[in-house]
Amino acid sequence: MAQAVETLRLISDTQGLVPAKELEHPLLKGLPDDWADIRTYRKLLQDALSLAQETQEDLTNAQRRIATLEHLSRTDETTGLLNRRG
Repeated sequence: MAQAVETLRLISDTQGLVPAKELEHPLLKGLPDDWADIRTYRKLLQDALSLAQETQEDLTNAQRRIATLEHLSRTDETTGLLNRRG
């Protein structure tokens, strides 16, 4: 996953200013030389990075909610003492 994100960032960071054939990084080989295609790829990659970040935030929030619910299931909400499950 980390390598994929790094690849996306490297491609996105070119900002369409450097033709793909001039990029030295091995992960960037095989990209099209056409500027329109490069800009399209850049937009798609930016969208993918944005979605990946949103998904990571959603997972983090879900993990927090799960931890809170697990805590509530083991303790009495009023007293904070352990219940039968705890």
